[in-house]
Amino acid sequence: MLKGCMIAAFALLFLMLCDHEVSNGKYTDAVIVMAKQITRSFGV
Repeated sequence: MLKGCMIAAFALLFLMLCDHEVSNGKYTDAVIVMAKQITRSFGV
């Protein structure tokens, strides 16, 4: 489970970095909201 959480965290970090480079952070807020929902689903 910890491995899955780490993979999800790195994937979200990668997506946030790509978003920052491509669209100047336009979609970063949506990624942060999605990350909060994912962590709540794991019970963290």
